[in-house]
Amino acid sequence: MHQGAFNFIQWAIDRLPARQRVCELGSRTVIWDNNAFAHNGLVRPLFTAASRYVGVDVREGMNVDVVGDAGTWRPDPIELFDTVVCCETLEHTDEGAEICMTALEILEPGGIFLITAAGPGRATHSCVDGGPELYPGEYYHNVYPEMLAEWLEPWEFSIIDVLTNPKDIYALAVKRK
Repeated sequence: MHQGAFNFIQWAIDRLPARQRVCELGSRTVIWDNNAFAHNGLVRPLFTAASRYVGVDVREGMNVDVVGDAGTWRPDPIELFDTVVCCETLEHTDEGAEICMTALEILEPGGIFLITAAGPGRATHSCVDGGPELYPGEYYHNVYPEMLAEWLEPWEFSIIDVLTNPKDIYALAVKRK
């Protein structure tokens, strides 16, 4: 994960009450450039007060507790979280709306959904290894504010930031009480 996305998550955590039960959708740590950069899966250590942290990803790997499709995965047995995080994942799937619905369904009332994604103008990059070339069959599409606003429509409150880092999109959404 790049510094701007990390800073957004840190900013949100610093302003919220301590998070106790966290689920990260798209949690696999992606390392590339000869292990020089870890691009995803680095927010777990920020949740120091969490008694429960579950990382979900479609691929096995570092920082993955459950292998599953974030668009259809639900905890079994049913479990609710006070926070769902989705960092640098939505641009790598055509299931953005479904992932946002997963977050809504697994959050307790008043729960927080934190999102970072590649916004308009960010260069294409692989979710397999972070490099500039996509693998055969790999999906990629930058997330536009209008898309994210539509995906977050069922939420009581959401704020979408595309100004802090113009090639990124950050959002915070709150589930209805």
